[in-house]
Amino acid sequence: MYSVPPEAPAGAGHRYSLHGPTMGSRYSAVFYAAAAVDETAIAARLSAAVGAVDRQMSSWKADSDLNRLNSAPVNTWLRVPQALFDVLEAAMRVSRESQGAFDIGVGDLVSAWGFGPAKGQVDEARIKILASQAHRPASDLLDLDREHCRVRKRVALSLDLSGIAKGTASMNWRAASTALASPTTWSASTAKCAPAAASRADSRGPSPSKNRCAIGARSWA
Repeated sequence: MYSVPPEAPAGAGHRYSLHGPTMGSRYSAVFYAAAAVDETAIAARLSAAVGAVDRQMSSWKADSDLNRLNSAPVNTWLRVPQALFDVLEAAMRVSRESQGAFDIGVGDLVSAWGFGPAKGQVDEARIKILASQAHRPASDLLDLDREHCRVRKRVALSLDLSGIAKGTASMNWRAASTALASPTTWSASTAKCAPAAASRADSRGPSPSKNRCAIGARSWA
């Protein structure tokens, strides 16, 4: 489930392959650069880049900024890190453009089916309750204030960024790598099977067999 490593262009230099744990899975980064590149420094920067995303956007970490937002009172503004705000804003845009087909407001459903932090415990009663309720995407239920980098929920809402956070980590990889070196070609990827953001039809009661693989992959020259 990883992206295919890039082919080495003519005169690309030495091939490097770095990897490590993140978000309950692993990341892999392949690049070509001069033999004198500081591989240790790049590895540390890559790890820090994905670690920052995990600390802010993880639904597994009780103290993540995302879970701080999930537990915040309704109709109360909450300041969040800029990176998290940007991802929420992008998710809202995709949700509106897809007419709610992409929806990050499925945290309760994810937990009810036993995915994520629920660790396989399926809550049949909760699933029935959620299936009986009219569903509105998170884009209709969140207010974003870019000037003050803050977010407000209009109703109690559990957000899950599994369908978009890994793409953010992949973008952060590029910024981290180019800050330390100018490799000719990069390929970076993560892979993790999770229910991610469900469609409106799925959110009324999907089965575990419909869980999705959230994959983030990025290649650039």
